[in-house]
Amino acid sequence: MSILGTRVLRIEDPKFLTIGGTYADDLRDPRLDGAGHVTYVRAVMAHARVTVDTTEAAGAPGVIGVFTADDFRNLAPMPLPLPMLPPAMNRTYLADGTTRYVGEPVAIIVTEQKYDGEDAAELVSVDYDPLPAVVDPRDAAKDEVLLFPDVGNNTVLALETGDPEAILEGCEVVVRAEIRNQRVAPVPLEVRGSACSWENADGTGRLTFWSSTQNPHDARNIIAEALSLQPEDVHFIAPDVGGGFGAKFGVSVEDLLLGEVSRRLGRLFC
Repeated sequence: MSILGTRVLRIEDPKFLTIGGTYADDLRDPRLDGAGHVTYVRAVMAHARVTVDTTEAAGAPGVIGVFTADDFRNLAPMPLPLPMLPPAMNRTYLADGTTRYVGEPVAIIVTEQKYDGEDAAELVSVDYDPLPAVVDPRDAAKDEVLLFPDVGNNTVLALETGDPEAILEGCEVVVRAEIRNQRVAPVPLEVRGSACSWENADGTGRLTFWSSTQNPHDARNIIAEALSLQPEDVHFIAPDVGGGFGAKFGVSVEDLLLGEVSRRLGRLFC
């Protein structure tokens, strides 16, 4: 059923029921022969000052390179997800001195084999100095705990719609209610996954980018902007997507950094 309620005939079923789909982990393109692997070290605290030490991880078996926020200071700021959002609240590519949510990337490990990255990630030392966490929107609106102290508040976007009390004046009946909705987490069978390959080994020329995404055209444009490329210089390929449910719209920081890490190391990665 379409968004308009019209019937939509499925044409993809025969392939999935016979030969199966091709997902990010199934890619066997010759352009990815010998690809390295990128593993992210993620924050375990929602809000904390952090110090990251990758010295031990850098010397682990199979490690090609390691990166922290210091390595990306010369990159242009991340493209804002919506143009009306305040640039001062834009996230950094990696946590830069402060984490603001559990799972925020704090370091990158690049290895020859995927399992080497998982081992090396455990060797990254992250020192946490806990800060108060903001987990309720009403508490956030009080501006008592600021995620971006330099901004002075936690308001990302304010839409002026007039005085709500004045609008309701003269109504025969006014109903007020507090409605709680359950927390919803899209959990596709295939997690986000990407791979990339530059036309030239030195990270120049056209970039070919594969990603499990629900919006390949926008993703191509955002990746091109982040890497200072023209959209036509990014050949974006969306293979079969193993579920999305809205979680694979937009572009993740992991996608944006994949091409940059590949360019710096002169390797193709996934």
